[in-house]
Amino acid sequence: MYSPSSKVVGIDLAGSEKRATGFCLLERNQARVLVLHTDEEILRAVHEGVRVAAIDAPLSLPRGRCCLRDDCSCAGKAHFRACDLELRRMGIKFFPITLGPMRQLTDRGIRLKDRLAGRGIEVFETYPGAAQDIWRIPRQKNPEGLKQALRRFKVGGNWHTPQVTKDELDALTCALVAAEYLRGKTRAIGDPEEGLMVLPYGDSRFKVRDSREETKE
Repeated sequence: MYSPSSKVVGIDLAGSEKRATGFCLLERNQARVLVLHTDEEILRAVHEGVRVAAIDAPLSLPRGRCCLRDDCSCAGKAHFRACDLELRRMGIKFFPITLGPMRQLTDRGIRLKDRLAGRGIEVFETYPGAAQDIWRIPRQKNPEGLKQALRRFKVGGNWHTPQVTKDELDALTCALVAAEYLRGKTRAIGDPEEGLMVLPYGDSRFKVRDSREETKE
């Protein structure tokens, strides 16, 4: 299904290094999923030759915010980014970026993005829940249903085992979005000056416009 030269990763990032982060390396039609914890573990797992990393975490702040601290003068100026508002218009459920646990996740996501980008990897934010809604497949709250639905992408690898976790399935979803991005079959929502989110189109078999240049603005 995907270009033989494509090598991408999907990361279902946890807000804390104490919690499980789902990770997926997708190369050709083979996916290797695993559970990681620390940033250093994640960086070591991103092998040489990876072109794109798709991360399930906010990777930008709302316009007018320099941080997410309550004691900063920017507090209360904005709670949503343009991409968040677009998700809401699409009827897709998400957690606001300024919600308690999301603040820690955002800080970690931005740090990880910067470190990966420093290695020459193209990094973008995605949201597996939105991708799953768009593809009309179950979300991770129904892990067995999600696992069965992801078989449509005809990707092999260790994610077919009974032990695969919901975090790993979301990481695989992120990696599939990254692969679709390389094929020019995604769209970027949001404000390029604030932060974009990359999402797939409804059916990967449909011919769609190329959004790769949008994310590079």
